[in-house]
Amino acid sequence: MVSMSYRCWLRLPCLEPLDVAQLDGRAVARRIVLLAPDGAVERVLALPAASRAHATLRRLASAHPGRTVAAEWQQGRRWVRYLTMQNERRPT
Repeated sequence: MVSMSYRCWLRLPCLEPLDVAQLDGRAVARRIVLLAPDGAVERVLALPAASRAHATLRRLASAHPGRTVAAEWQQGRRWVRYLTMQNERRPT
């Protein structure tokens, strides 16, 4: 059996220029991203509705064990990272 635990961090602000090509020209208010080891955005995983953002973040953290996913919202032409989560798998 595998036990999963989550580590969450609330961080403000972490700004990154908006990459419109990455979003296919759609204007969105929030996104969930997979982070590279250096903290840069590796790829956009989801563009969730506000009511599903935290559940989607947790599901995507489970789908990428050992990696860090982050929730960001759009502020003007920049993205503000407000929550990161990492799923740690431990054998039980």
